[in-house]
Amino acid sequence: MVLDTHLHGSVVDAMRDPDGPESAKVLDELLQVFEASGKV
Repeated sequence: MVLDTHLHGSVVDAMRDPDGPESAKVLDELLQVFEASGKV
């Protein structure tokens, strides 16, 4: 549920504006989630 909320907020915004100030941080956090789950 937390990840779902995060995906529908921060990650979508980061994808819409890949040069925005938070996009690199948000996409790095998402990558960490997938790495931790073994899905990468």
